[in-house]
Amino acid sequence: MHWNQSISDSVPPVLLPVNESTPLKVLLKVKPRDAEINSGDENLFNSYLLQDNLFFYKDEDKYQFDSVHEKSTELYNGIKGDLINNIFEGYHTGVITYGSAGTGKSSIFYGTDSTYEGGVVLMFVQDLYDKIDSIGNDTHFTVSLSTIEIHLEKMYDLLVNDRRPLKLHHETKQDDEYYFKDLHVAFVTSRDELINYIMDAESNRFSGSCLHTNYVQRSKSHLITKINVEQRNLNEDVVKRGSISFFDLAAIDFIDKDSMVSLGLTSDEVKKLNLESTTLKNSIISMSELSENPNAVIPYKNSNLTKLLNQCFMGNMKTTVILTCSMLKSNEAETLETLKMGLKLESISSNVHMNKHALNSKKKLDLIVEDMKSKEANYMNRIRLLETELNDLRASYGEAISETSSFKEEMNKERAKNVKLKEELEVFKKLLQKKGEAQSTHSKEMPLTDDEEIMQQLIEKSASVAELKATLDIEKHKSFKLNEVLKNYVEKLQTLKKMNDNLVTRIEKQEDSIQDLLSSNTVMKSQIKNWNNTADSRTERIKLLESKLREQQLKAESTSIFSSPRKQSIGSSSSNPILHSDETSEGYAKHQTASSGWGFGVTKSAFWGHGNISAQRKASTSSMATIESQESPSHSVTTKSFKKGLVLNSIKSVSANPGNTEDNDNK
Repeated sequence: MHWNQSISDSVPPVLLPVNESTPLKVLLKVKPRDAEINSGDENLFNSYLLQDNLFFYKDEDKYQFDSVHEKSTELYNGIKGDLINNIFEGYHTGVITYGSAGTGKSSIFYGTDSTYEGGVVLMFVQDLYDKIDSIGNDTHFTVSLSTIEIHLEKMYDLLVNDRRPLKLHHETKQDDEYYFKDLHVAFVTSRDELINYIMDAESNRFSGSCLHTNYVQRSKSHLITKINVEQRNLNEDVVKRGSISFFDLAAIDFIDKDSMVSLGLTSDEVKKLNLESTTLKNSIISMSELSENPNAVIPYKNSNLTKLLNQCFMGNMKTTVILTCSMLKSNEAETLETLKMGLKLESISSNVHMNKHALNSKKKLDLIVEDMKSKEANYMNRIRLLETELNDLRASYGEAISETSSFKEEMNKERAKNVKLKEELEVFKKLLQKKGEAQSTHSKEMPLTDDEEIMQQLIEKSASVAELKATLDIEKHKSFKLNEVLKNYVEKLQTLKKMNDNLVTRIEKQEDSIQDLLSSNTVMKSQIKNWNNTADSRTERIKLLESKLREQQLKAESTSIFSSPRKQSIGSSSSNPILHSDETSEGYAKHQTASSGWGFGVTKSAFWGHGNISAQRKASTSSMATIESQESPSHSVTTKSFKKGLVLNSIKSVSANPGNTEDNDNK
């Protein structure tokens, strides 16, 4: 349930959230038996029994819940561990009180007196700040508060004096998360400041209530208090956002026409109260049947209350429902209905996920994209450079390469010729050997001409082989030079690669430094924003207190004027008006109550800042003129010496036109 649209849009999550199906936790809070007996009705259930977490009813119907309690402190001690851990792990949590009138729903949250002692909200605030104080300085916390009241289907912000109704908004028709655009968020820095805001908001609720059949006051409004906790861990570079919402619901009893008069309600009020109660019950029943009928329609959009509660039941919230019931015999029907609805609530599961985000994740992603683009451009430049150098090498050494290829072909041919020469030489050697053997055996005389020709051929072949070897040496020398050029080219490439690697390393170091700067800047911006929000909240509170102080001063002055036992006739030195003799303090109080637009009387009218007390005083026309001349700093006032007796001009002015007296009294 996002009460402020900007809360969830500032930092994107690192990974997509993984939803966990979490069943609702249902507790039973029974009104203490001593309090029931003291109420005057001793007719309790005759088989009332508590055993562990089981609640047994006399008709052998067993109602089993997570736990059953009689005291609020025991109830809170059983759930405080989960509430604190959930909010610090980054989960949204909801706590709802559900029950009939007079079963102590509000007292569970806010205690039984003005000190709020024994209330779950006060105990949670204490434990919340104890946990914050125990965490190290590496984690920065931001705590804020929002409170709204749903009064007869209209929603009001209890942290501001302006009692204009708020409007619920959601992004799309398929979106089930509602939020308020103009909801005031108070940022606090201490537990005392948070408690003061909660107490002020709770005291700002509509005082209108109706008398229930059991002589208890039935509230006509629902109070929702939401505490947000944001924690930024600089070492882990993450942000966690958790919240807890306390739903103090009004009674869920259905009001019929016969009870409308006894409760002092109008038909329109009864219609709206019954709409909220009926829509809530029907929504719970439909949600509990989703496992059997997945296509069931949940009518939560019929009421503003169920629009907000839908996130508790089916959305991203870990919800605890506290059932409240009475053990009086006269409340047997209401108690049974509450217990049956509790069993249906147990079958509902919400889809929750941890609200954990990366610090500066959006900026880091942008930086990574820029880094990839720069690296890609760098690689493309390297490829183009290498291609250019290769083309230059081909252009410079193209002729040598072509000569080398042709020389290789010629050398291959010469090698083939050398092979043939060697074969011929071997044949000649064999012939010479045979000829020598023949000469030794047959005749020692032989012409030398044939030998000389053979030797001459051998010499010529040897010369050819020598020339071929010389040519081969030249070509080897050229190949060696080409290899040296290629080696230099490879060394240049390696040097260029090292330069590029050094450049990439420098870029990565700069990126790291930029990320560090982003992290520190984000933390500083967050701290500055928190300080500004806290300063704005305190400035608004100072203005509110100053306004209350001015109104109290005006009220004190007016009370001192009207409480005088004699007719006021003050000299012109004080420039105060002369009042009629029938302007007593009692008549003034009645006039104040009747003129209050909210129907709260003098005190409430002064608190909300509606109406100017000094402008509502009964006075004569001439007296009002005197007041205006006194209060306006631009008019000069001429003081006169004080004289004993009556002011004849004023008496004459009043008596001369007696009709003004009645007109002034009617104002």
